[in-house]
Amino acid sequence: MLRVVIVDMQPITPAVGGGRQRLLGLYHDMGPDLTATYVGSFDWAGETYRDQQVTPTLREICVPLSDAHFLAANRLSESLGGATVIDSAFTTQVQLSPNFLEVASRHIAEADVVVFSHPWAYTPLHEAIEPRHLVVYDSHNVESVLKTELLDARVRADSVLQTVVGNEYALCRRADLVMTCSHEDSRAFSRLFNLSPDLFRVVPNGAFTGRFGERPALPRATRQQAAGLSWDGPVAIFMGSSYGPNNSAAQYIVDVLVPRHPEVQFIIVGGASESVSATPAQNLLLAGTVDEERRDALLLASDLALNPVAVGSGTNIKMFDYMAAGLPVLTTEVGTRGICDAQSAPVGVFIERLEGFTARLKTLSLADLDEAARVSVRQFVASRFSWEAISRSTGQLISQRHARWRPPGGHVDSQRPQIGVFSTWNVNCGIAEHSGYLSDALVAAGADVVVLGNSLAGHPQLGYQADMAHSVVHVWNWDNRTWSTSGFESDVFESVVATAAFDALIVQHHTGFMPAEAYLRLVRMATSFGVAPLLEMHDSRGASVEELFELVRAGARLLLHGPGELERLPEALRVHAQLWPLPVRVARLAAEKSYAIPDGRPPVIAGFGFLRRYKGLLTTVRVIAALRTRFPGISYRGHHAVYPSDDSAGYLDECLREADRLGVRELIHISTDFAPMDAVMRDMREADVIVLPYMPSEEGASAAANAALASGTPVVASQSRIFDSVRGLLLTPTGENEADYAQVIAALLNDEPRRRMLGEAALAWLGENSYESTASRFIALHT
Repeated sequence: MLRVVIVDMQPITPAVGGGRQRLLGLYHDMGPDLTATYVGSFDWAGETYRDQQVTPTLREICVPLSDAHFLAANRLSESLGGATVIDSAFTTQVQLSPNFLEVASRHIAEADVVVFSHPWAYTPLHEAIEPRHLVVYDSHNVESVLKTELLDARVRADSVLQTVVGNEYALCRRADLVMTCSHEDSRAFSRLFNLSPDLFRVVPNGAFTGRFGERPALPRATRQQAAGLSWDGPVAIFMGSSYGPNNSAAQYIVDVLVPRHPEVQFIIVGGASESVSATPAQNLLLAGTVDEERRDALLLASDLALNPVAVGSGTNIKMFDYMAAGLPVLTTEVGTRGICDAQSAPVGVFIERLEGFTARLKTLSLADLDEAARVSVRQFVASRFSWEAISRSTGQLISQRHARWRPPGGHVDSQRPQIGVFSTWNVNCGIAEHSGYLSDALVAAGADVVVLGNSLAGHPQLGYQADMAHSVVHVWNWDNRTWSTSGFESDVFESVVATAAFDALIVQHHTGFMPAEAYLRLVRMATSFGVAPLLEMHDSRGASVEELFELVRAGARLLLHGPGELERLPEALRVHAQLWPLPVRVARLAAEKSYAIPDGRPPVIAGFGFLRRYKGLLTTVRVIAALRTRFPGISYRGHHAVYPSDDSAGYLDECLREADRLGVRELIHISTDFAPMDAVMRDMREADVIVLPYMPSEEGASAAANAALASGTPVVASQSRIFDSVRGLLLTPTGENEADYAQVIAALLNDEPRRRMLGEAALAWLGENSYESTASRFIALHT
């Protein structure tokens, strides 16, 4: 059992305000093999000692601060014009609360892992830390930056700011893991304190997305009645604790929005409503600090949520509560930090500059805030920002980090190879998926991985898991819409390579990622730090021989996946190239595959690959039509995720119209979701034959073919050269029309021994070409 202690200077319960919600969300259920003890306090006077079991695995202990402590904090606050400084000054003033230090030190001594949630308590407790402890900084914000923004205009605030910066710097330097709320915060820490990116993991904020159940779908009148409201027009809500950015946002609502929009009922909930100066107005309700039941009732009674925050770091937890309640949101860009941007936001999230709020409010009607918008935001937050899932992932992250521990040295094993992976990441892209599997395998094989990924501008993030599993720095822009602005940020890339001290750098090369000039500049910059990049070519024929010569002369090496790619190179280039098959994702399947087709069950044909014209879905539809007379009821199950390209738009409709024309529409089942690979492979394993009728393309090798082979189901694929590396493991028609495919598939469906032979040969091939084997081979090459 791994014992974790978390230290901060506030209570967890009641979980009001973003900080307490993060504490409860992250640590309430980290898994059956971890116990969490929280040691905190109260940032107000008059409370008594608390020791309670909040959840089966989370214990909360709160030690009241002394009267002398509050007196010192109040005096300092008065000298700074009333600024809240009990947190910023905690580092120096906690000596006035010796009971807190004694209790915290005692529980630290009993722990394996020590988490400092906020940096305030680290310096006064650092002597309690032993070399055996794994130290984690759970950063809610970059406090050195945030407190400077909030306090630097105050007279005599310099000493407080110096304490904040010094404390946070010391904690970051000692920490073995820093959990941040956003990529922006990770980058800010790395630059501010010159820290290696491998120290950071993005652990997002979230919401308990299941707590509302089906209530958001109730009629509007029912929801309003439950909250004691009755308003003919839209109801807009803002939630915020008493905290500078929230207070400013609440005052903006009172001063600007309330008088200009008498048709809207504005509700302000939380401590921020108690900080505003406001004259009574019929359309303004200052609800104050409320309990969770009242808060949720007001959320459900509203039609729109507001988030007009202008400054801050980290993420706004209120955004997740808004969306979990099914509320469309009008927010600033600061309010969506670490969540989405204007291009990747779900339907129902409206991002505006502050000065644009009033104009946008005038255009929003109840019709704009309909059920489709409410469902969209709920699905978005449930799939990406659920505390129930994030807490378990946090437990896994801490457990895995602790497993790398090597006492008594007190530091993560420094002998692990440091490997950078430059790639698309955590977006709807086959190469991003490949890089994720490769990175997982490299870590399992004993390396540390830093991903140099593309910015998420215009690219919806697939989830939080990939960014918790690996350190990720966004160093380049992938413009796959206008194809005009792709490129990497030289200063950020240089900073990452300098601080990470890579032993190796793998660069995923595709001519659709960046121009040739950008790749050349990247290679030269990497080699200037003594790192010779390995360019993994995914469309090597898209790069001219002259461009490849330039890259090699600059210090790059080439990794190719298809025999034809190597053969086209002149001898002078071949000596700088290696030929490895594209690795295979080996699914963990519970049962052995059966190759017999049960009596009475029509055959099932499967397919896989992005919904792009050259991948031949139209041909597949015609093949099913050609086979149905010989195999009545034969069906097709295809996983074809939508791809943002011209040849994807409208293609599915075209294929379905052809299916209607041929009378086979009921036999064609297509999923356009970007599904997890294991789920796709399970579906393909249950099929009888997989068909990949690809037309010629510039891809170097086919990840889809590898996934198909890994399912153990026999594969029929086209003559396209991208299948050359696995040609001996699949069947290829002599021609490219539907009759040619139908002939091969029909023969295969009637020949169970041959289906078994092909499937078992493919499974035997997996051992040498899995991601795990490839990762071990790669590490051996560089160590």
